[in-house]
Amino acid sequence: MTTQDRLNFLMDAYAQQHISSEDYAELMVLLKDPIYDEGLSQAMDAVWGAIQTEDLHKAEELNEIYNNIISNPSFKQNRRVRFLTRPWITTIAATIAMIVIGGAWLYTYHMSANHRLNEIAIHNQQINPGSNRASLTLANGRVIHLSGTKKGVVIGNNSLSYDDGTTVNDESQSLEGVTESVTASTPRGGTYEFILPDGSRVWLNAATVLKFPVSFSGMKSRNVELKTGEAYFEIAKDAAHPFIVKSPGQELEVLGTHFNISAYTEDGALRSTLMEGAVKINQRVFLKPGQQSVLKNDKIEVEEVDIDAVAAWKNGEFVFNSNDFEATMNMIARWYDVEIIYDYKPVNLHLAGQLSRKRSIAEVLKRLQETEDVKFKIEGRRVRVIK
Repeated sequence: MTTQDRLNFLMDAYAQQHISSEDYAELMVLLKDPIYDEGLSQAMDAVWGAIQTEDLHKAEELNEIYNNIISNPSFKQNRRVRFLTRPWITTIAATIAMIVIGGAWLYTYHMSANHRLNEIAIHNQQINPGSNRASLTLANGRVIHLSGTKKGVVIGNNSLSYDDGTTVNDESQSLEGVTESVTASTPRGGTYEFILPDGSRVWLNAATVLKFPVSFSGMKSRNVELKTGEAYFEIAKDAAHPFIVKSPGQELEVLGTHFNISAYTEDGALRSTLMEGAVKINQRVFLKPGQQSVLKNDKIEVEEVDIDAVAAWKNGEFVFNSNDFEATMNMIARWYDVEIIYDYKPVNLHLAGQLSRKRSIAEVLKRLQETEDVKFKIEGRRVRVIK
């Protein structure tokens, strides 16, 4: 039995009120998995499938079951995943009615045809999400390629090991005898965690470059440089040695705290977000937890933000809660290593939702299309934005 068959079976059992406690628990897992979010997507695909095959009774029945489940208090409790608005969820009943009304078959055909064409435009080519990929470049130019099967690497006392305790087997990839700074970098479509010599943890998002010393020993301050990209920092406390992050046009100083810095050139601004503790920026701007500084054109503004949304990438998720459509597409381009081509650029398009970064680009674009204000076409490693 496929997952979809099992889901349909459990939904039918729920609707007929003879579902066991074990089956009900399984149904809740399928529908509200906070990582993959497959259940609801499959449930609504079942509704669409019934409509397109003109199984109107089945479509109406599935839609009613779906609405009953998502309104159930036990389903809403502790649900982290938010969905992009599906305008057709609230209009399925109206759609079904239009199908039944004489002459409405043309509407059905037009809707189904457009839906199929949109699916074909997106699904013709599969572009997989990013993964654990990174490298270390030494001052002499030697490059150490880090294992893609690991999530992070620990750097300390000229040694190099992975976060699971295994050592780097290739002696040519050790840091023995290295005294200069090293540069950690992730490509487009890559992410990695680095544990620095002082115990501080840094997560690098896609297309990010961070430079830091092999050892902080003997230094008055712990200086690192975020040349470009985005990094989430959890700084080991050391009151005697401030931690300083230099990035283009900015110097951020901390003693021990959690914060995120986004310094992508294409986004047009450098954003520093404080999760906990305190930071000082350019010796004059202080942030409180939940605040973000925005450096643009040599000016800094401070605003309140959703810190969970800012740090979502570190936790393997996309969060769309912005009116800046181009910034959202830049985020997608970096993670999937694609080029965005604009035949059409929507204005004031507000996106709201949350998805796993483990999903394919086709699934992500499909969700964005559900706003009905923009469409996409995949051409090789290019994503074309169309009206």
